[in-house]
Amino acid sequence: MSTTDVSIADLVVPNIPIDFSILEMISEPLSKTRSAEAWQGGGNPFFDEFLQRVFDLGYFFSEGRERFVHQVYDELILNAVRHGSQYSPEKAVEVTFYFGRNVVYLHCRQEQGFDHGGKMQGLRKKIKQGKIFLDENRIAVQIDDQGVQSEGGTGLCIVQLCDGYLYNPTGTEVAVEIHMGAEAEKRFQERCARLGCPDSFKYQPSKTL
Repeated sequence: MSTTDVSIADLVVPNIPIDFSILEMISEPLSKTRSAEAWQGGGNPFFDEFLQRVFDLGYFFSEGRERFVHQVYDELILNAVRHGSQYSPEKAVEVTFYFGRNVVYLHCRQEQGFDHGGKMQGLRKKIKQGKIFLDENRIAVQIDDQGVQSEGGTGLCIVQLCDGYLYNPTGTEVAVEIHMGAEAEKRFQERCARLGCPDSFKYQPSKTL
């Protein structure tokens, strides 16, 4: 079975953790578990390990999309630390990268979940209405019915730009899917145009990472 045969939606069954075993992987996963408090010190060394693996596999990103992937990583960790663990040194957050054929999955597990269904429904409605966008600092800005702007929802907003995303039923796990190659880059730029993304995500000549 190849990754193209499976939707990310197939990775979860109600009340059962997201299961990556049904996918064909071409490299060992990278995984790190730290306390919520420890993740606050920054996870960039672990992201650098991910980039090195991407180099080794010969995958392609544009520079703008590399910034995007880095922000997805940062936002998932931030949400897990802030909302799922309340910055507790007693609660663990696990982050794992899985590598398939021309696809990468980023999986984040935390100890406490949240009602992602209601939040996502409201977010998608605002996207359709043009009442949410990412500013030049890559922060989500929402506009209420009176035209007042406020920041919030960046993590939920940013996953909308991935090739696929999935929360488990209890909201303790999230997985995002990121495809590689020219067609994936084109679809990403189309999604950026619909959402209203900063110039830093826009296409620049591709490079091998």
